[in-house]
Amino acid sequence: MRILADENMPAVAALFDDVATEIRTCPGRTMTPAALADVDVLLVRSVTRVDADLLSRADHLRFVGSATIGTDHVDRACLADRSIPFAWAPGCNALGVVDFVLGALLLQFPDDPAALRKKRVAVVGAGNVGGRLVSRLRALGLQVDVCDPPREATGEPGPDGAPESRFVSLQEAFTADIVCCHAPLTVSGGWPTQGMVTADLMMQMPEHAIVLNAGRGGVIASDVLRETLRRRPDLQLLLDVWDPEPDLPLDIMAHTRMATGHIAGYSLEGRVRGTWMLRRAVAEELGLAPPVQSVTDLLPRAPTISLNAAELPDDAWQVLREAVLRVCDPVGDDQRFREAIGAVSAKDRGSAFDAYRRDYAGRAAPRRELGSTVIEHQGLGDEALRLLRTAGFIVR
Repeated sequence: MRILADENMPAVAALFDDVATEIRTCPGRTMTPAALADVDVLLVRSVTRVDADLLSRADHLRFVGSATIGTDHVDRACLADRSIPFAWAPGCNALGVVDFVLGALLLQFPDDPAALRKKRVAVVGAGNVGGRLVSRLRALGLQVDVCDPPREATGEPGPDGAPESRFVSLQEAFTADIVCCHAPLTVSGGWPTQGMVTADLMMQMPEHAIVLNAGRGGVIASDVLRETLRRRPDLQLLLDVWDPEPDLPLDIMAHTRMATGHIAGYSLEGRVRGTWMLRRAVAEELGLAPPVQSVTDLLPRAPTISLNAAELPDDAWQVLREAVLRVCDPVGDDQRFREAIGAVSAKDRGSAFDAYRRDYAGRAAPRRELGSTVIEHQGLGDEALRLLRTAGFIVR
């Protein structure tokens, strides 16, 4: 069985070596029809557009998998017409995104991170990612509303299994102090999300409100962001996704409070989990042996953070902020992204965007999830310990 995989997918060799006769990797954005001519299994991420053009020479293809939580880059009707099974990895990087968002929000209140608890938050799109963010923020004591019409219509519970009681309209969501967008990108159905956030919605937000988008860039069109920035320069934009990608708009990037290159979910756990989920799906679809390793087997040893109360402010939320930002580094991520994009000409901007993501994923010390991180402490108070555990840390 010949496998072609995106070069940014970890653990492909470890997970597929027992069922593959050949494993090749290449940049996901530059995959060509010729590269698929003899391929049995194609493994991609969100940068690869899987459509009739890409598959025009894929005469041997038996399975397509995407190690992502979204599928807007895959023409699933095309695959169905050709009877090619497809699988993806819903929820694989959800916890990594939640960690990143928590770090980004805590970063906005350096002098008094407990002020975050006093802000009203609206989460737009409460599926695998947004639903977990809702649970995490509420557990930390924040007031959180949910805008998710499909979930509201069906009564579907959140990822934690609990029903939702605080649904609001999109109009009401954009009256919150903080709006976190985690909606998938859809262009059809009862609730299409492409371009659903309008300038009028953003104009009604409170002064100095925060809009964070770590879902899909196309949910808030660049023209909308331009108009909003012109009319409401006080609004704080925290953007990890862009419209378009990878040739993102520099004029918008220059006016954001935080800018990163679609890496919110790039925790090592999330990326390995995505590959593992595809290995399991390949086994089920093609009648092969399941993976023998667990996700934990494929990860390095859990990292440890030491916290000494004598070296920290006497404030539980400051302790939480310090711990989270030691794992997630939005300041460094933002700085490196701006440097990478600003150092190249317009024609090379897309390549720089992809290189930033590749380097982020491949660095020697990749970002880990809070839930894999051990806190060893001396003298921390009960409230600080409670907050650390609530945020997901393993506290010893």
